[in-house]
Amino acid sequence: QVGLFTGLPCPEWKRRPIAVMLGSDPIARPLSGMAEADLVIEMPALTNNVTRQMAVYQCGHPREIGGVRSARHDYLFLAKGLDAVIAHWGGSYHALNRIRFEFFPNGAPVYESIDALRNPFNAYYRISRLRAPYNGYTTYERLWEALGKLQYRTHSVFEGYPHRPELPREQRGEGTLDVGWPGSMRVRYVYHPET
Repeated sequence: QVGLFTGLPCPEWKRRPIAVMLGSDPIARPLSGMAEADLVIEMPALTNNVTRQMAVYQCGHPREIGGVRSARHDYLFLAKGLDAVIAHWGGSYHALNRIRFEFFPNGAPVYESIDALRNPFNAYYRISRLRAPYNGYTTYERLWEALGKLQYRTHSVFEGYPHRPELPREQRGEGTLDVGWPGSMRVRYVYHPET
């Protein structure tokens, strides 16, 4: 079977995704665990164009993920649409109110989350090489264990995306993608087919 987000082989293709909020701040770069994310979404977090990233893990299980940052309400809707449990270190006023006070009629939370401010089952830790708030880290294993102990559903109901087969390497070519965030948030991805 294949991963719901990547279309690549994945033995755990029905495992529920975990969406981890990460900062884009230059001080926190390089972020840990990004290479193993199945999907990454980046959007502005504030009106001054600071961005946040949401790394979604289903098939990738990094040994270190960070720096974990606060949830923003826009990302809650995206995580919900992907059937992901959102992992974060606190959040904006609107995001935390939605997480803490929105429930279905049966009493289940609308947005299932693993919040480092409460640090359920020791899911998060701080590292010494960065200063707060950029030094909040976790691992996939810690998040998956907390997800289970919080009694969240562990299988995905997301149907995934349709995928085309991968092109052979010699047909892929090279490419650059520039994302026009202003200032230090500017992003450039350079694709090299050989690596």
